Order: sequence, then structure tokens, then C-alpha cells
Amino acid sequence: DRVDLLELVMSQLLRLYTPAVAERWLVALNPHLGDRRPIDLVRAGHSQDLLAAISAERAGSFM
Repeated sequence: DRVDLLELVMSQLLRLYTPAVAERWLVALNPHLGDRRPIDLVRAGHSQDLLAAISAERAGSFM
């Protein structure tokens, strides 16, 4: 469900970023997601897209 997906996404993001940056990542347009907001994909249940974007963040950086 969406709450579980949000928890998974946040746990992954908090391995990379501070809580404030992780929250900003969720609501910012993301080029790894076709300039969509990650929070919108959480709401739609697109777990694979979100996890792929986080993996891409690990390879580079957000900001």
C-alpha cells in the first residue's frame, strides 16, 4: 500500500540525505522520473520507478 511505499522510499532516501533534503526530494520535480514529483508516484504506487530513481541518485546526487 502507499504508506508502506512511502516508508520504503523514505528509508532509502535517509541513507543518502538529511531528513530535510529527503523531504524536498519527494516534492521536487525529478529528472529521473520524467520531471514528475516522487510524491505523486508514491500516491500512484509506482514503486519500481521510485526505486530506480533512488538508485540513480546513489550514482550521482540530488540538488
